[in-house]
Amino acid sequence: MNLLQYLFPRQCCICKETLRQNAPYICPACKKSLQSQTAHGFIEGEGTHLDRLISCAYYKDDFKKAIKAFKYYGRLYYKVPFAKLLLSAYIRSGSEEFDLLVSIPSTLLKRIKRGYNQTEILAKEFERAVGRSSIYSPVLKKIRKTKNQAELTGEERQENLKGAFALKKDANVSGKTILLIDDVTTTSSTLEECAKVLKRGGAARVIALTLAKTGGRG
Repeated sequence: MNLLQYLFPRQCCICKETLRQNAPYICPACKKSLQSQTAHGFIEGEGTHLDRLISCAYYKDDFKKAIKAFKYYGRLYYKVPFAKLLLSAYIRSGSEEFDLLVSIPSTLLKRIKRGYNQTEILAKEFERAVGRSSIYSPVLKKIRKTKNQAELTGEERQENLKGAFALKKDANVSGKTILLIDDVTTTSSTLEECAKVLKRGGAARVIALTLAKTGGRG
């Protein structure tokens, strides 16, 4: 162990327990706790335009804090354990084949302000975790600024996002199954709007995969 490792030991991104230097950033206890929230180790749903929605766990407690640290406070190295959580949930859900991996886009202004788009980072790390190259394709773009979804009701969220996304000019999604990556879903309004755009562009199926879903107790 070098001096930096001694001064800044690796910690579980959820419970902050000290880990050995080459260990994953999520300790076995936290991983087991997240997977035990549901009978099958993942949360499943569907929507109007979404064919399937898969989430790793509920957005609460220390997992919620970890996602916020990744999303808002630059803990970008959390992408590694988070991508592994996504992969684990996807495998447990049956590993449905997909053609393209797509992330939820942000406006250029928001990207400049925050310095990154966390869902893009997560999707690219998921691509590495899956071991398939050239499947990540940023075919969506956000074409107008929207209000903060967290401050709106379910109905307002849907209205807020209408016409907010579009396919890029060179996008080809015709006949393809899309795996759409996001960090947290509440009413699925963002995922639904993106799925609608993808379906209008000819996509055959749209499956959403998220780290967390709101609504769990605690």
